[in-house]
Amino acid sequence: MDIKKLDRKALNKFFEKNAIPTQRNFEDLIDGMINQKDDGIVKLPKEPLSLQADGDHKSQKKVINFYGDFEHTKPAWTLSLNPYVDPTNWKTARPGWNIGDADGNSRLFIDQETGNVGIGTANPASALNIRNAAGAFGPVLSLTNASGERGAGAAIDFSDNDTPNQLPAARIHSVADERFSGHLIFSTKKPGAAANELIEVLRLTSEGNVGIGTESPEGKLHVQTGGYTGWDRFVVNTTDAWGDGVQQVTIGAGGAHGIMLHNPHVMWSADGRASIRMGRSGGVKDGHWWDIGVRAGNLFSIRNGEGVRNAVRGFEALVIDGGGNVSIGSKDNKLTVPGELVVGQLKVDRMWVDKKEIVGSELRLKKDVGPLIRPPENILRLRGVRFKWQDAAEDDPYAIGLLAQEVEEFFPEAVGTGPDGMKGINYGALIAPLIETLKQQQSQIGELRMEIQALRAR
Repeated sequence: MDIKKLDRKALNKFFEKNAIPTQRNFEDLIDGMINQKDDGIVKLPKEPLSLQADGDHKSQKKVINFYGDFEHTKPAWTLSLNPYVDPTNWKTARPGWNIGDADGNSRLFIDQETGNVGIGTANPASALNIRNAAGAFGPVLSLTNASGERGAGAAIDFSDNDTPNQLPAARIHSVADERFSGHLIFSTKKPGAAANELIEVLRLTSEGNVGIGTESPEGKLHVQTGGYTGWDRFVVNTTDAWGDGVQQVTIGAGGAHGIMLHNPHVMWSADGRASIRMGRSGGVKDGHWWDIGVRAGNLFSIRNGEGVRNAVRGFEALVIDGGGNVSIGSKDNKLTVPGELVVGQLKVDRMWVDKKEIVGSELRLKKDVGPLIRPPENILRLRGVRFKWQDAAEDDPYAIGLLAQEVEEFFPEAVGTGPDGMKGINYGALIAPLIETLKQQQSQIGELRMEIQALRAR
């Protein structure tokens, strides 16, 4: 900085004893002083010191330059009242209080019209706008609690009113964990009154776990919902409990007995399924598993992952195809069950037996065994009929049989009521009275034959 005025040492020489100051000496003395009118600095009685900015409306209206040393060519800092948003364009000037560098770059700015504060910008878009140079990391806002003790931290409060001496509406604060790290906590005020306390609603731990409704998340995501014993949480974590030694994502861990989902959707995967896999039995590599879901070709199946077969894909234990056909171990018919099928009650429109039908009749399964009562009389009272079903078409053939209500009157053991309230006949139950009737008829025929032979012998 080039200062052309004389310093005090030089001025003192003009006014030493027996010296005769010249007009030029007095001019230098006056120039070395600050004039309250010419130099833009005024101190009126009972008023603070006033400074006037330099320049017109096209300038930055600089007020004070701060130098670390006057030997420097540029000031370290400049206080101005009309900084440029673009340091090279006066048309971007914005009135306000600004501290910038010698090149006109704003470092701290308060907008005169809005009161918005800009750090690194003279064009703050909000109450506090922090901007850093393009391409650099940041901007970074640092809040430091120097104590370093467990539980120490810093906070940002959010308030929606100016009620004095009340807690904020929400708060984000950190809590040190004494391991050179800390937890980040989000809290909100309990609704209803300004004096209500803050309640923690979300926590991000130093391990990276997220807890909602809990201060001790048991997995990467832990939502504590409240409820019955172990059903009170939703936890997402990883585990090797599948049994193959690989970490897998699990839902419902952390001590929960299980998980309940409302309207879940399982997406289609690249290996040709949208399914849920359960197992392995015993948590070991060769343990049994089951896979339930949709397969290619619009099939729904329950896949059996028994290790002795294909341990990766398993085999289809039950399949329902797009036409509604069901197969258990086979895909040939509407319902194919190789082996034994046990049904407590079954209703079908028509049953066809290819080879043989066997009805269980083991003596060891029966008790109170006794003879039939008047089987011939009751059999003879039954009426065989020819009929059509109510839903039969005009060209459908007639059927023959008995009427359940008539059979029930004489053989109630042979009649049952279905799940729809309709009565049905166990025709197999009529075989026993028919056999007894036939035996009695054969006995009567034998007696008549003997009587006839006796008559012929006379």
